[in-house]
Amino acid sequence: MPLRPDERRRKEASEATLSALADLITSLRSLDNRLEELVRKLDAKRDDPEKEQPATKKKDYTVQPTIRSIIELPPSFINNYEAGQAKTYRLQKREAALGRIHLRVQKRIAKYSMWTLMAVVVYAAITFALFLSSKEANILTQTALNLSQRAHVTIGRKDGVVADFIVPSNRKASAEILIYFQNSGHLPAKFTWGTDASLLAAGGTKQSSGITYTHPFKGFLSRTRDIKTGSIGEQGESYTIAGDSIFVSTLGTISQDDLAALPANNMGLVVLGQFEYCDELGTHSKRMFGLRYRSNAPTSSLSFDLAQDSNWPIMPLPKATATTEHLEPCETSSEREQNKNKETK
Repeated sequence: MPLRPDERRRKEASEATLSALADLITSLRSLDNRLEELVRKLDAKRDDPEKEQPATKKKDYTVQPTIRSIIELPPSFINNYEAGQAKTYRLQKREAALGRIHLRVQKRIAKYSMWTLMAVVVYAAITFALFLSSKEANILTQTALNLSQRAHVTIGRKDGVVADFIVPSNRKASAEILIYFQNSGHLPAKFTWGTDASLLAAGGTKQSSGITYTHPFKGFLSRTRDIKTGSIGEQGESYTIAGDSIFVSTLGTISQDDLAALPANNMGLVVLGQFEYCDELGTHSKRMFGLRYRSNAPTSSLSFDLAQDSNWPIMPLPKATATTEHLEPCETSSEREQNKNKETK
């Protein structure tokens, strides 16, 4: 801990006094040594009668007087020296106390720093766990949102009618067979469909139902991009089914005479077909279906029921060639965003 200016001046004055006193003591010791050397020289020159006797002289056990120099210092100097010593002692004692306090403070700071570090680590762990849980929750929320918003196409209306005969008032005009597709999702669906074949029961009395199928399946949805020009082309016919709506299409036609003969002929008719749809969220589905004719239906709107409805496997996209890249049948929102970014660059 730094000293205050007045304490620093007192300390410097005390150190100067001690230095001067140390120099004085050194000079006095040197003077005392010189005086003792002079006394020894005088004693050696003094006549000693015992030196004339032969070598068998007696030892002298008398105590030789010792000459000491006494220097009297002024009382003010002694008082200043003692005051300086006392002040130095107090300063040293104070510095020692401050050092002990500083050591205790450092220990407490180290202790609190350790607890602070542990608290930071725990807080970081909790924050990371919350981040992971919130990320997972966001993914689940986004997934649930996509499931609730995506297109979902099925065969039939909400009342259960899958197909129906529409008979005109003119007896010479053929009746139409209508088929219904329902998009119960909220997003529009890009859609295509068609019939593949019709089957007759073995016990039928006629070899033909008399139905002319007007909407054969013409292929699945596909899109390609020209690598050189970047232009996108679509193959096959498609329709758009708005969200929460019904799509009606003509499956085929039949004369009114053949229509009247269907129940009695016990046709056991099964119409096979398939449909495909996709949306901008990346939903893509292909399905096969089969419609079965009911000879004893109570009404014409219940003449068909759904005999088969199953998934059709979706094959991977073909590999790109030197000139063509194959795309998903529906443009997704991420693809649209990428195209916008390319246009702005």
